[in-house]
Amino acid sequence: MEKQNFNNKTNDTEEKKKLKKKYNNKNHSVISTFFKLLLHGVIFYFSASYLITNTFSWGKKFPNWRRYIPRKELTFTEKELAEYDGTDPSKPIYLSCKGNVYDVTKGAHFYGPGAGYHLFAGRDSSRALATGCLTDEKHWTHDLRGLDENQLSIIDSWDKFWKNNNQYFYVGKLIYDPIDPNTEPPEDCEIAKKAKKRLQENKEFGKDPSLSNLIGSFM
Repeated sequence: MEKQNFNNKTNDTEEKKKLKKKYNNKNHSVISTFFKLLLHGVIFYFSASYLITNTFSWGKKFPNWRRYIPRKELTFTEKELAEYDGTDPSKPIYLSCKGNVYDVTKGAHFYGPGAGYHLFAGRDSSRALATGCLTDEKHWTHDLRGLDENQLSIIDSWDKFWKNNNQYFYVGKLIYDPIDPNTEPPEDCEIAKKAKKRLQENKEFGKDPSLSNLIGSFM
């Protein structure tokens, strides 16, 4: 009798082990299936987004978190700023507009060596942006003497572009070399002269007086 009871207890224990194992296997299967479905859903989501919008975020733009990180404002001389023109891959790419220095490293395909806008990197482009005289080195200066209201508004527009762009962020100020007040400001190049002439014609005929559009048509 005692032996029979022992055998019964042994059988009960074996049954419990089998049931427990079956239960664990079932739970494991459910969890495994859940994560497989979740993974497939994530892959489908990002794949569909890229196919439709050519982005992985359905075309949504996210704020540049680097703007909100408290950081010490840097200062640069024109010589120091020139070191951040993208030719040294270990350094970020900086540019300046109105004396405001921006980090445009995220746009290296625009501002890096060999790129179309590399000429803006490592220096202040205020006057050149206003006049459109990008091939005249005399206009690559912070000297804004002689510029009219429309030209100054172009500089403001570019400064706002770099300031508000999600890829770029403000890093500090450019300390300008002093301008000799006895010297003449840079003379307008042909692009600037044509733009001003067209601007005057547009005003006379009541057309859009946007100088930035006119300069773009000659560049």
